[in-house]
Amino acid sequence: MQKLIAGRAPKVCHPRVTTSRFLLSGLSKCGHCGKALVGQDAKSGKFSYYVCGSLNKKGAGACKAKYLNAPRFEAVVLENIRNLILNEEKITDMVKMVNEEVDESHASHKEQLLSIKGQIEELQSRLDALYEAIELKQFTLEDLKPRVLRHKAATERLVASKEELESKLNQDWVPEIDPGTIRAYIADFVALLEEGTIVEKRAFIRGFVRQLTVKDNVATLEYTLPMPQSTLSLQEGKDGVLSFEQYGGRFKIRT
Repeated sequence: MQKLIAGRAPKVCHPRVTTSRFLLSGLSKCGHCGKALVGQDAKSGKFSYYVCGSLNKKGAGACKAKYLNAPRFEAVVLENIRNLILNEEKITDMVKMVNEEVDESHASHKEQLLSIKGQIEELQSRLDALYEAIELKQFTLEDLKPRVLRHKAATERLVASKEELESKLNQDWVPEIDPGTIRAYIADFVALLEEGTIVEKRAFIRGFVRQLTVKDNVATLEYTLPMPQSTLSLQEGKDGVLSFEQYGGRFKIRT
């Protein structure tokens, strides 16, 4: 299980949130007042629920939020995560989209690289012509020095750009992830949600759930797709062309 949540560890938070037995502690908030939802036990632990932080501290009338049955709320959220986020078809489509964007990005870099190489050759040709004019005593070095220095500075800038583009093009990239890998990837995460500890489940969910807002009987979950690691490593590289944050969405849950 630890391998599944590697790289997705939760941000440092208050110990009470980390050790809470409530799965969605620190992950959900009230849609009325914006306060965090707090997990609470009632009748010696026989019942449990989530309550708006304002209500929990100030009592009735502090917020219009309703009490949420904790087991039911968590079960509904997990079911929707399994069906709508940990979805083989959706993640396969996202991987395909990322692959296509990377291919387009590499093609663009190659075009830029060819253009820069052409500019470097042109500048070098001009420099050679200037040097030849000096050798033939058509002009003095002092006459042509400003132009020589300008061309050399432009060449150095272009060479730096060329080396940067070449580095980007040489980055490791896995162009395709086969369907079998996707199925195994999804199955592993579904197993984690079913068999993992509360800490493991919460750490995993915190890795891609941006926000879970509950208002009346509707919860709005905003998320980022938990993409395969080979795709993530590319997006988090020096390139900066792709952003993992764009691969996600939101959906509403009836609580």
